[in-house]
Amino acid sequence: METKICEAIRERLLIEFMYDAQIRIVEPYILGVHKDTGSMVLLAYQVGGHIENENAPLWKLYKVEKMGKMKHTENTFSTLRKGYKADDKRFARILCFAY
Repeated sequence: METKICEAIRERLLIEFMYDAQIRIVEPYILGVHKDTGSMVLLAYQVGGHIENENAPLWKLYKVEKMGKMKHTENTFSTLRKGYKADDKRFARILCFAY
């Protein structure tokens, strides 16, 4: 799955996946190892699917082990979202990131 996520990040493809039994559609930005938990996580901006709280920030960290049925969509994003930092300090190691 990490290879498919990195491909989506490089090509700026939106991805769709199941998370907590709900569909999520996101712009993927960083895939790496979280510095506190050691888990592989994806930093993404959610643009569709199930949103728990309409007022919540749409920047989220998703545990890769909890992501199911992940697929690329045909949709792309051309600009980086406001608030994105390629050197996000929550990551101990970054596998791939948007630039």
